Amino acid sequence: MRKLLTPIIFFALFSCAKKTDTPAPLTAQQKISSGPWKYKSIVFASPVMVKATGQYTTDGLIVEPCASDDQNTFNQNGTVLENDGVILCGSTQIVTGNWSLVGNNQMLWDNNLYTITQNDGNTLIIVLPATASLPAITTTFAH
Repeated sequence: MRKLLTPIIFFALFSCAKKTDTPAPLTAQQKISSGPWKYKSIVFASPVMVKATGQYTTDGLIVEPCASDDQNTFNQNGTVLENDGVILCGSTQIVTGNWSLVGNNQMLWDNNLYTITQNDGNTLIIVLPATASLPAITTTFAH
């Protein structure tokens, strides 16, 4: 009798256990629009000249030091708020723009097409291909 009750009790205990639903994974757009992004690094594929010093570097935050405190918020509606922070890059503190995803691995941001190499919700890495006047630029953002 005991051998018969053990499986019945085991089945009763575990068949009534509350199932927890696993939340659906975030989409690429949801990850990008999850909050403001701060520049972690901007890296040029080959050295560019810093106008202020005449020196060459691949560190974009040296070339554009005003970007070091900037935050970019990519909204679900396709708008971007670029907040210059305390160190202004231009004449205004907040600039608006547009963005959209092209598939899951490309991002159109103000008419520039970037390749997304990482988008895990905590880190966003985008690459702007080289042009005739600039080398490729890899930008890393973090929350």
